[in-house]
Amino acid sequence: MLDTWNSNIYSGIPHEGFYTQEEIKDIVQYAAERHIIVIPEIEMPGHSAAAIASYPRLGTSGELSEVPCRFGGDFDIYNVSDAKVNVFIRDVLLEIMALFPSKIIHIGGDEVDFNIWKNSK
Repeated sequence: MLDTWNSNIYSGIPHEGFYTQEEIKDIVQYAAERHIIVIPEIEMPGHSAAAIASYPRLGTSGELSEVPCRFGGDFDIYNVSDAKVNVFIRDVLLEIMALFPSKIIHIGGDEVDFNIWKNSK
């Protein structure tokens, strides 16, 4: 069986893209017309490598890094001991709550290597 968690096998092709707020509103409306509720998933504190690569101050190391193109849990995570990081997370959640009428937001929390926090300053 292939161990995808720490595999060195990857395509090397960056995954990229995003939805605009208007596109999200259209998707939510399309789903609602079909009696479907869209429940957003915003992974945190893990799966945040892209945000941390863009804004290094959000991570525990404060250093610029590249967005990883492989599976694994050894990437930097949000520095939740920093009040400015918590403001960023709050702002993301407020934007998500404004876009999705669901009373549920999946925030994950699994697949995080807590040693990153234990080993940070």
